[in-house]
Order: sequence, then C-alpha cells, then structure tokens
Amino acid sequence: MPVSAAHAYIDAASVSMALQVIIGSVAAAFIAIRVYIHRFISLFRPERTDEAED
Repeated sequence: MPVSAAHAYIDAASVSMALQVIIGSVAAAFIAIRVYIHRFISLFRPERTDEAED
C-alpha cells in the first residue's frame, strides 16, 4: 500500500487543547496517586486522639 502525504495541518487551537488534556491528565493522576498513598499509609498508622489535657 503506497503512503501518500496528508494535505492537512494541525491548528494551533488543536495543539493547545491536546496539551491541556495531557497536562490535566498528568496533574489528576499525580493527585489521585498522592491521595491513595496517604489513605494506604493511614491504614497502618494508629488513630490519633487529640484530647485536651486539663
């Protein structure tokens, strides 16, 4: 099958939108991983009681 050149271009708005999707996905993944790591670690820590001592 012969390969022919595409007669199209990538619009600047398309690049901007794709970049926002990539950055947003990376940020969301980072935050989700951070939250689940803290939840996982909290399973092994004893519960803290913050009682005022008189």
